[in-house]
Amino acid sequence: MPTFAQRIDPRRSLAAAVAWAVAAVTLLAASLASVWFATVARNEIEEQIGARFRQYATQISNEIDLNLYARLQSLQSIRAATTFFAEGGAAEAAARAGKLFPRLRSELPELEWIGFAGPDGRVMAASGEGLAQGAVAAQQAWFVEGRRAAWIGDTHDEAAAAALARGDVGEARSGLVELSVPVFGADGKLIGVIGARLGFEWILALEANLTGSLRAQQPVETLLVARDGLVLSGPKPLLGRHLQGEAQLASARALDSVLRAFAERKAPSPEASSGHLVAAWNDGREYLAGFAVSDGAGGFPGGIGWTVWVRESADSAFGPVREQWRQNLVTIALLGLFTVACGILLALRLTRRLADIANSADDIRAGRRQNLEVPAGRDEAARIGRSLQNLLDQLAARTRALEQLNTELDARVASRTREVERLAEENRQAAMVRERLRFARDLHDTLAHSIMELLTQIRLMRKFAGTAPAQLDEELARAEEAARSGLRNARRAISELRRDLVRELGLGAALRQLLDRIGARSGIVVEFEADSACESLADERAETLYRIAEEALGNVERHAGAKNLKVGLRQTREGAAAATQVTLSVEDDGVGFEPSASRPGHYGLQGMHELAELVGATLSVASSPGHGTAIVLSMPICKKA
Repeated sequence: MPTFAQRIDPRRSLAAAVAWAVAAVTLLAASLASVWFATVARNEIEEQIGARFRQYATQISNEIDLNLYARLQSLQSIRAATTFFAEGGAAEAAARAGKLFPRLRSELPELEWIGFAGPDGRVMAASGEGLAQGAVAAQQAWFVEGRRAAWIGDTHDEAAAAALARGDVGEARSGLVELSVPVFGADGKLIGVIGARLGFEWILALEANLTGSLRAQQPVETLLVARDGLVLSGPKPLLGRHLQGEAQLASARALDSVLRAFAERKAPSPEASSGHLVAAWNDGREYLAGFAVSDGAGGFPGGIGWTVWVRESADSAFGPVREQWRQNLVTIALLGLFTVACGILLALRLTRRLADIANSADDIRAGRRQNLEVPAGRDEAARIGRSLQNLLDQLAARTRALEQLNTELDARVASRTREVERLAEENRQAAMVRERLRFARDLHDTLAHSIMELLTQIRLMRKFAGTAPAQLDEELARAEEAARSGLRNARRAISELRRDLVRELGLGAALRQLLDRIGARSGIVVEFEADSACESLADERAETLYRIAEEALGNVERHAGAKNLKVGLRQTREGAAAATQVTLSVEDDGVGFEPSASRPGHYGLQGMHELAELVGATLSVASSPGHGTAIVLSMPICKKA
């Protein structure tokens, strides 16, 4: 009885495998759907919150522009009152303006300083903390820009940026925004410039008032960023620092669009001067942020160039989406487990008949039964059972046929073994015959020649003993030399019997060494040509070829009296259907002989013919007295040893 773990193991149970597969597909589909829904929800939230942040940023930027324009209008009102009553030039205009400055500051407390500078830049009237009367403002931005037209500008410098970074917020923001308008006399000539410096706190109060309702709903942060990316207002870690990454690029692109629109004398589009994005900021965290660039109001074209940012951390903004996604994943996991359980129960019920077939197959393998338990019916389980039973019947029939075939093969093997043993015995007899022929040839080449030469010398000594005793010593010396030569030849033959050059070096190299020795001993000019395909032959048949060549070359050295000797070893093929052969040729320019003549006591040619027959080769000898000798041996090619 399988355990619970085995029942749910997909490697042991088809039902479990089906259930796990269904559950996996379900979980995968649900997970993909959850991811898709989360992505869609995130995009929708990004679009909704981003649009709201962009709207608030645009509202703050517009309010700042309107308030700045209203302050600029106040300066223009002072200018109008000054020039209307002043006809005596800059001095009278300055005196008139100096009387109006205190009242204007009381109405607009955000004016930290207001003053009147003459055409040369010297302050002629002033009120508030700033340039005193008599000071020179010729190089200051409000005077330089105010000589040409009404102007509002951000006048922060490196010192202000450093003060913001240090936390000296009050000092850094003092005099951050300056305004100026030109003053012209009755003749249209410039008689002075009215300038003012605004405090920054009223801008912060305006921003806080506008985003108060938004902060009550979401933990948002508001930033004011100058044209060069310096953070003028916002979280303390960013004060006095420049924006980086996508936020700075977005501000720069929006500002460029606004400036380009005013340069082309047309109003900038809202899409060009505002937007929203999700990006990492200077602190490395990701934020969802909306932004808007100041584009001015009324007669204040282009605005002050500040970018207003309203942002919220991505973790906070997309927190509900993530929480919903987690809940969906938990729900999907529980649903998957439920699907697995139901799938296993259902699959077990559906695959019970297959399980019965598997159990009966295990019994057959264990030897407890002979036939399958085939379920009744026409479904797949019944068809599988019948097919498996048919296969078992066929296997049983083939097993019986194989047993009968094995019996016949055993008988054939026994018969072939006896035949092989008989052929092996014949090969041993043939090898013995070859050895006897080789010994006979070697005896013929060494001892027989030496003994014949000794016999000739002995006969001469017997003849000279009675007729010419003085020549007896000379003949004895020749006989001794013949005996010594026979001994050397016998030793050389024994050495060659012990060493098989063909097996060690190959047929080509062995023949080359043999020809070198013959040429050195006899002075015959030797020429040897061999095909590369034949040089490496080194089997038993190649050794026989070497022995035949050795006998033929020995006859040339001893009897031919030749001056030139030509030996060839080639691979030949006479026709497309003919077998490839190895051809050995030995040609000399010696005295020649009559091949058909009888030579009692000489067995060299006979031995060569016998060796050729042993390896299935054909030997032909062509010679005539005075015309040299040509011996050609052709043998079907054999594989390399």
